[in-house]
Amino acid sequence: MTRAFPPLGAALLTALLLLFGAVAPAEAQNQCLGNRDIQNGVASGDFAPLSQALASAGVSGSEEVLSVKLCQQNGSWVYVVSVLDRNGYARNLVLPAD
Repeated sequence: MTRAFPPLGAALLTALLLLFGAVAPAEAQNQCLGNRDIQNGVASGDFAPLSQALASAGVSGSEEVLSVKLCQQNGSWVYVVSVLDRNGYARNLVLPAD
């Protein structure tokens, strides 16, 4: 017996795949740094501080940062950041780290 997804279930599944697919390639295909390497890179001026990258992207102080990775993507370093806004909506951002 074959089970078909109802239209809403299929739409939700598609949305989840698109959401997680947008961030996963930065981690799976490229090099990401650990916390110590990020701190050292920011301290030496190799990378912009996360606060500067967030401000440049217009992320407000009322949004909560859930996770941060610093990954090399297409030859450039980017922050891969998940934030939670004050309304409870999560979003994923890819921000330049230079």
